[in-house]
Amino acid sequence: MGSYGHHPVRKLFDAGVPITLNTDDPGVFDTDLTQEYTIASDMFGFDAEELAKVRANAERFRFRNGHV
Repeated sequence: MGSYGHHPVRKLFDAGVPITLNTDDPGVFDTDLTQEYTIASDMFGFDAEELAKVRANAERFRFRNGHV
């Protein structure tokens, strides 16, 4: 597994790419959504306002009855 320092999430967000945070497979990766948001804050410097945008993106781009 690579280091967090090589992950492009901060650059993508700063460039205006709408991102979301997800757990993918919590059983395999031993994580939960709270931990993913903590990593975004601690490792990538996301503040509360930015994390609110990330949460809004998750709502905006979620699947609803098979449709986006």
